[in-house]
Amino acid sequence: MVEQVRQNQLIYLTVQKSLFKLEEKFYGLISFQDINSELDKKELDSWQKIIRVLTHEIMSSISPVTSLSEHLLKKIQDGPDTDKKTDGRLMEDLTEGLEIINTRGEGLMEFVRHYHSLTHLPIPVLAEVQLSPFLSRILNLVEPECRANEIAIDLEASEDIRLSIDPQLIEQVLLNLIRNSIQALEGIERGKSIILEADNVKTGVRISVRDNGCGIDMDNMDNIFIPFYTAREKGSGIGLSFAKQIMRLHNGHVAVKSDKGDGAEFLLKF
Repeated sequence: MVEQVRQNQLIYLTVQKSLFKLEEKFYGLISFQDINSELDKKELDSWQKIIRVLTHEIMSSISPVTSLSEHLLKKIQDGPDTDKKTDGRLMEDLTEGLEIINTRGEGLMEFVRHYHSLTHLPIPVLAEVQLSPFLSRILNLVEPECRANEIAIDLEASEDIRLSIDPQLIEQVLLNLIRNSIQALEGIERGKSIILEADNVKTGVRISVRDNGCGIDMDNMDNIFIPFYTAREKGSGIGLSFAKQIMRLHNGHVAVKSDKGDGAEFLLKF
């Protein structure tokens, strides 16, 4: 894709080159295609998805606060009661209501802090890392949690793979992916497993986290990398979005393969 400025307007073009032979002579054909409309549609779709998730999250916090505060205000406006028992119940209701409002307010503040963390990513500090011992350390961090949940976790990585990465950022990405796998295995009764694997492929180095959990249905596959989108009750919805942005900073990308009910595999491709 190339950028061009025409008549003070920025346009995006794809360039394709093909070679063909005509009457014993070889010719090269270069074609340009304006893809502005396709990019605009993609951008609009992305914004609409993010806005839907943001709206849902904010409304989920604001609606109960508004309703509860109106209810408490009405109780106060009805005036004090001469009955001490009724007056005591009013104070209990006010106390409980304010605690709920405080909890929802803290939840909304946490949501904003997550948003801030996604928009202020650190610049990667790259270092050459030998992957096998690096991944072994990550396994040591999650092994107690896996053992407590009766999950077998294994590492498959050859000793000679080296990679230039920011160790702290990639460690955080992998910890997020492994914890996602642990949550995906909650409904499995036995034979639960997670495999962390690193191997060389034609295009570079690939690290994968694979589990035999509940998998991801096709309706959610398109949404899981959207910030704050989550299908889990206690999920923050930032882990996969964070992973995607960190991989972009490493000039790589993250992908997922899954069938509903047949596990999932997340791949970091460098």
